[in-house]
Amino acid sequence: MRLLYLFPEEFRGNQAREFHVYRLANSLAAAGAEVVLAAADSGDLSCAEALGERFQEKPHKRLQTVFFSRSPWPSHWPLPHIKSSAFFFHKIRRWMESGDRLFDAAFTMHLKGADFLLSRFPACPLVFEAHEIFADSHPVSSRRHQDLLRLQKRVHDHAAATVALNAYLLSEIRRRMSLPTGRPTHLQHDGIDRSLLSLDTSKANPAELIYLGSFQPWKGVDVAVEAMRLLPDMRLTVVGGSIAQVAAMQKQAPPNVVFTGYLPREKTAAFLENASIGLLPNRLEPPSALSTFPLKLLEYAAAGKWVAASRLPVFQDLRLSSWIELVEPERPEELARAIRELAKRRAERAHAREWAAQFIWEKQGEKLLCFLESLKK
Repeated sequence: MRLLYLFPEEFRGNQAREFHVYRLANSLAAAGAEVVLAAADSGDLSCAEALGERFQEKPHKRLQTVFFSRSPWPSHWPLPHIKSSAFFFHKIRRWMESGDRLFDAAFTMHLKGADFLLSRFPACPLVFEAHEIFADSHPVSSRRHQDLLRLQKRVHDHAAATVALNAYLLSEIRRRMSLPTGRPTHLQHDGIDRSLLSLDTSKANPAELIYLGSFQPWKGVDVAVEAMRLLPDMRLTVVGGSIAQVAAMQKQAPPNVVFTGYLPREKTAAFLENASIGLLPNRLEPPSALSTFPLKLLEYAAAGKWVAASRLPVFQDLRLSSWIELVEPERPEELARAIRELAKRRAERAHAREWAAQFIWEKQGEKLLCFLESLKK
């Protein structure tokens, strides 16, 4: 199968969604597909060596990467600095219309990219990978909300298939987008590195906790920090956040919370090994936060951590067991109680790892390719 994987953002390798795109594209190639990953050029990842180093995995021989600038002219020209997705799509169209650019299907997680492919190349079946309902990031009464809702519905109306990040999101898409009867759908959760399953769990300190992730308000980092006031005999290491975000959070944090700031993925392993419990204190607002898939849940479990997490709709189909404690969101005292309960346990780390093993990238690529090939039958 020959697949076009479209990513209209500048590819730098420092965002979670870029990691998802690269590793999923590479796992599809490893599973047997011929994949062309077409992304916007950032100037940072122009060769296979740079890609392999940034994403901790060399590109498979069946993965080809092509980059197109979002600027109308070369960066070295002495002209105003202008960037737009319109220039990227114009260059993609010219590239696809020249030479032998035949694909069995196109795949993308971008609404504008999906709309572009549907309008310009309707003969190429489009598979849309939904990570959220984009309109939910804006007030319901806003024009932006209505415009995005119409655009996403148009994409789902005309796509050959819908892939969703979790069962809750897929149910919401079916309800709100009115998917056509018989539309093929597939659940495609995020993936993890196999190397996480090999981290040393013997180093885990029962008094050490970890939070990995961004400081977006819906992530609930402040809830975790507040819970630590009730756990003076434990310590939380917070990995993530910009310099300004960390400085602001430190002002309200008790002394048993340590901040590292943002770290590259390869530098988080030591912190994961040292911690015993991973925290996911997410909020239920905004509505768009409900449909995202908690990648850190997979990473904590793969590293053999117990997990204290907010009770989220996306957990309902994941068959979680006693290695995780779920609490109502935005309740620091409940989060602290769950942490205390987990700290008493001395087993079940192997159960967490067994559960997480189903999400390694190799298996994710095999499952998705099987679904994509079924569309040709």
